[in-house]
Amino acid sequence: MKKYILLFIIFLFTLETQAQGISINTVQLKDILWETPVTGADTLFRTNLTNIVFSCSTFCNAPLEKEDFSIWVNNSKVLPNNITVLNNKLNVTLSLDAAKDHLVAIKVMKGRNSISTSTIHIKRIPQLPEPKRYALLIANNDYQKVSSLKKVPIQDITFLQKSLIALGFKVDTCINQNREHMLNTLDTFVEKAAKADIVFYYYSGHGIQADGNNYLVPTDAYFRTVTDIPTRAVAVQSMISKLDEAQAASKIVVLDACRNSNVPIALANSRSEDVRGFTPIAGLKSFGGTYIVNSTQPNKVAYNDGLFAKYLASFLTKGKSVTDIFRTVRKTIRDASSGNQEPEINDKLEGEIIF
Repeated sequence: MKKYILLFIIFLFTLETQAQGISINTVQLKDILWETPVTGADTLFRTNLTNIVFSCSTFCNAPLEKEDFSIWVNNSKVLPNNITVLNNKLNVTLSLDAAKDHLVAIKVMKGRNSISTSTIHIKRIPQLPEPKRYALLIANNDYQKVSSLKKVPIQDITFLQKSLIALGFKVDTCINQNREHMLNTLDTFVEKAAKADIVFYYYSGHGIQADGNNYLVPTDAYFRTVTDIPTRAVAVQSMISKLDEAQAASKIVVLDACRNSNVPIALANSRSEDVRGFTPIAGLKSFGGTYIVNSTQPNKVAYNDGLFAKYLASFLTKGKSVTDIFRTVRKTIRDASSGNQEPEINDKLEGEIIF
């Protein structure tokens, strides 16, 4: 009985093809070409997508049906249910394991003829681990015994926080810290940022110098004379040395201090020494790649208007290098201030940093 059914099916197929002027013996499969995905001569298609659309066109002198096509993945025939065939063009979406490579080919059999596409190699792209980027932003503006900086430092770190998060940094922000808090915060941050790819430290607030050294001013600072500064402020060199303990691949230290507000000294400076501004940051020592920026030139003051932080935040964008960003910031600040403020840069990087 099965024999007669098979003969009847062949008879019907023969009648159909003859009606179209085509017989089994005259069906010609000339070529089959991939349309998607697009590959090079090596037939490699690099992607980490799971669902991939495959399409190919077959050059045949007879109409093709879905049943004429077979799909092979890793040398095994698969039976997806989303195949469409129109004008001898096949479309199918395959769901492929994103954790490994795959080989995909499509075969056509019509009559006594068969043809196959070239084999596409779906090559998975190795995923690099997310870079470890940590930032500590400190804003001191509400000083207890010296001149206040209003709300400008808080605005500064708000600008920068958004930009740094967009660049993949895990950002800690600290506002109005006394000396003890500044030191403890730095200790905690260094532990968190151990072995990081990039460490970014930004300070906005009062900054002064004494005896050739630079200092960040805590909110509880009270200086009767210049000799009080080393024990009641936070030495910039000590801060950088502490950051070195994180053993980060690269460090960026940005000092937006030395404001043009009143110098926070309670009594007249008996040594007739101007403590405003920082000494040249070129003298700061650091291990490993470090990029240090002072928002203004040595022994100069910076405007307390958020100009530096605003421009820096706007230029911190993906794909740009640290050196290009800060060179642009330097020129922009210089032009915007008519030459009255120009950031100082001390580049000790051992390799370029690209955000």
